[in-house]
Amino acid sequence: MSNYAGIDWSMSSPGMVIGNTSDPSELLFFGIRQKKKQSSSASNIILLEPDDSYTCDAERYFKLASRYVNILVENDVDVVFQEGYAYGASGNTFNIGECTGILKLLLWQNNIELRIIQPSEIKKFATGKGNSNKTAMFEAYSKLDHPLDRLIDDPVTSAKIPSPVNDIIDAYFVLQCGIAQIKQPGQ
Repeated sequence: MSNYAGIDWSMSSPGMVIGNTSDPSELLFFGIRQKKKQSSSASNIILLEPDDSYTCDAERYFKLASRYVNILVENDVDVVFQEGYAYGASGNTFNIGECTGILKLLLWQNNIELRIIQPSEIKKFATGKGNSNKTAMFEAYSKLDHPLDRLIDDPVTSAKIPSPVNDIIDAYFVLQCGIAQIKQPGQ
């Protein structure tokens, strides 16, 4: 059986979830701590320390992608599902593309298959609407038997969804959408 991962990739707070099931208690969750006080008391939720020891953007992107790919290799992941680019994105789009390109190269070098899923597909899978916002994704995750206060020991409400919680939630639904696609005939 293949081992899967879902990734919500970003330059500052990528979320990643590893496993073969929809049961959150049987999955590994990864995110990058955004505040010193953020922690998790759950053994399957790993909050990584940010790494600010880089001298240029290329080194920053390489270190970030290497860190996540090393986790994938350590967990024998064969297939990664990644959220595709948002078409309406603005801002540092070239930087995001460069960072994502390094991730894709490292996945390829480690023989890890990459499958891209469009953001609208993931949102529709999670909420029934392809243009859902972070609050709707939070509410969809809240319906699972996995309390969000276990993701990080920091107050989380639909009005205040801090990183890495929103990134981890997105990665969870990327993984679930990818697994559902693989189980469909012809996928």
